[in-house]
Amino acid sequence: MLARLLSTDNEVVRAGHEALSGGDAYRSWEVPKGNGKTRRIDAPVEELKQVQSLLLTRLFCHAPTSPFAHGFVPGRSIATNAAVHQQTGRSLVSLDLEDAYPSVSRQRVVKTLEWGLGYFLKHVAPCSSRESRDELYELIADLCCFRQCLPQGAPTSGLLLNMACCSLDRRCARLLRRCRDQFPELRYTRYADDLSFTSSEELSHEFLEQAIGCVVQAGFRVNRRKVKRYSVRNADLVICGIRLHEGQLTLPRRVLRRYRALLFQSLAYGPDEISEENRQFLLGHIGFLTMASSVCPPQLERLLEEVLQQHGSWLRSGVASHILPSYGEVGRS
Repeated sequence: MLARLLSTDNEVVRAGHEALSGGDAYRSWEVPKGNGKTRRIDAPVEELKQVQSLLLTRLFCHAPTSPFAHGFVPGRSIATNAAVHQQTGRSLVSLDLEDAYPSVSRQRVVKTLEWGLGYFLKHVAPCSSRESRDELYELIADLCCFRQCLPQGAPTSGLLLNMACCSLDRRCARLLRRCRDQFPELRYTRYADDLSFTSSEELSHEFLEQAIGCVVQAGFRVNRRKVKRYSVRNADLVICGIRLHEGQLTLPRRVLRRYRALLFQSLAYGPDEISEENRQFLLGHIGFLTMASSVCPPQLERLLEEVLQQHGSWLRSGVASHILPSYGEVGRS
């Protein structure tokens, strides 16, 4: 049944399921975090990853998408997440879900799948009985979970986290409705496990506690070390790494300084002297800059124009052509 839903061969699904029984379905390693700790990454082997990718693109796409979610949603990003707060955000409450992926148990994944895919499987897909659908939820949970929870590193984990957070988003939406009179232009977004509330007036400590209550009631925990509450009287608001400055999206000053150093270093090489690896590195950073900033930051405008002039022969070719549409000129508008 699953192979038919994914429009693939039974052998593909069988190979992915058999990889689970071998004991080495995931490759695990630690990556450093900014606070000195490490984050565990569990990446599936190729056979399992292929099935997970098919689940993501051919089945999970039929699940409802929260209007507040901006991570792991096509057409949305950290830039669209920050843009919701761009014009009205003057005060910020920011929360982070503690151990978001491991906190979503296999049992919760099964319930999430039933909620998110139940209507589609019952009315559209060829699943004729409740028993067959329940078996399907269990099978998909097996394919998407590792050590009885969501693994951070699987293609399906981000979207399943979004689905599991829909109850959290509903609670936060109700909080917005209750508090709109007290806090004008109150808005909420979530990027994966990062929750952002903004208002044109300063958000109180009582509001912060109510937001934390929404997280707890939804079955998650708040990372108390990452709780933030501040206003533009202290500094520009920063939401998931994007800075709101005078109604425009840009990057934090420390990040812009790193960009300035990177662009300056690239001018030390001719267009034919940069390796393919460094080209992709520079291209990726410039692409992120164009996505995250409404206009070219003034401190980078002249330097970026020099880089485009010196390396335009390869920066503006191929994939670069759609992320560098006269970006230097935008900064002067």
